[in-house]
Amino acid sequence: EFYRVLKPGGRVKTAVPDTKIWIKGYQNQNLDINKFCGYQFGLDYISEMDYLNYVFYMDNQHKYMFDEKNLIEVFINNGFREAKLRVFDKDLDSFERKTTSLYAEAVK
Repeated sequence: EFYRVLKPGGRVKTAVPDTKIWIKGYQNQNLDINKFCGYQFGLDYISEMDYLNYVFYMDNQHKYMFDEKNLIEVFINNGFREAKLRVFDKDLDSFERKTTSLYAEAVK
């Protein structure tokens, strides 16, 4: 959809959940749930799988999960150029999600 709506030379900047964090939460029972699952939505934390359910199905907002490699590859495979990871931008990105997100940009 980004590619369709952008003019040639247009730049997209995006932030997505960093799936690696959630996989680590699944593997490590000692992670602080409040640090990584900061939104209250009614999920009872019964097991490590709840870390994954939290981010994968959050209010049906997420359709696909990313890590550093496949996020860039998705841009490239869809015709973008100059696809790269970027740093958190306080004027654009949500501070509440700063430590749990991946940031990227690409040019059409």
